[in-house]
Amino acid sequence: MEMTCELNMPSSYLDLTEDEMVYLEGGTKTTYGTAKTLKGSASTQMAAWGALAGGYSYTTAAAAASGVGMTVAWIAGLGTAYCAFVANEFRGAYNYFSGKSQTAKTQYYLQVVTFVGGITGVNYGKK
Repeated sequence: MEMTCELNMPSSYLDLTEDEMVYLEGGTKTTYGTAKTLKGSASTQMAAWGALAGGYSYTTAAAAASGVGMTVAWIAGLGTAYCAFVANEFRGAYNYFSGKSQTAKTQYYLQVVTFVGGITGVNYGKK
């Protein structure tokens, strides 16, 4: 008995660019620079995601207190947790770059890892 395998393609399909595949499958965005530059970038991201976490915390408390429903409070709570997670990832990068010379020209990297449009991690180190 002979087995064969065939790849059956749909009758119509859309070609995806590399950028579109990264969005669907996940990927990374890497920035290179000095410790001072990347510290500033990490600081900005940390502050922005921290502010979002604070906003979601307020929404969670307001929804629970007003009786809007536990579903709204639960969803806002997930937003709080996610934003706090991302802020903490950038805090780690900020602390790393803060410990490096702010005047040296040594090159470092700051890499944001994504999956389906969401940040799942932040990597950093010496180039």
